[in-house]
Amino acid sequence: MIFTTAYEQYAVKGYELDVLDYLLKPISFDRFLKAANKAYDYFVPRNPGEYEYLFVKPIISWRK
Repeated sequence: MIFTTAYEQYAVKGYELDVLDYLLKPISFDRFLKAANKAYDYFVPRNPGEYEYLFVKPIISWRK
């Protein structure tokens, strides 16, 4: 899991939950790509051809 937020104080909690990466907004494309590659390396199996896709699902919550 990769957390994204604008609140720096949640970073420590994110790593306590054993997340792959924590992105602080605003997120540059280079930083996003680094996190995505890290997730790809973690989730894609070592056997080529076993899976061909890595699914990314955005989870959006709105606060009022």
